[in-house]
Amino acid sequence: MTSSKIEIKIVGVDMPLQFDPSKHKNILECLESNGHSVMYQCRLGYCGSCRVKLCSGNLEYKEDPIAALNKNDMLPCICVPKSSVELRLT
Repeated sequence: MTSSKIEIKIVGVDMPLQFDPSKHKNILECLESNGHSVMYQCRLGYCGSCRVKLCSGNLEYKEDPIAALNKNDMLPCICVPKSSVELRLT
C-alpha cells in the first residue's frame, strides 16, 4: 500500500517538506528528520513547548492537546497534516 505524501511549507524556507505517514508519526518528526530544530519537552501535547503557528492548511490532532493554545497555534508533536500546510516556526 502506497502512502500519500503531504506538503509542509515553512515560512522563510524555499524548499517544502514532504510529510510521509509511513515514516512520520507526527509533524514534529517530519520537521526533525528534515533538519528543522523545534524545542520540545514531553512530545505528548501537555507542555506546549513545541508550539508553532499554523498559517494555512488543515490538521488532525491524534490526541487532544492539554496545553493551552492561542489562535493559530498548533502542537506538531501530536498532529498530522490533512492537507498541505504552511507553518511559522518562530
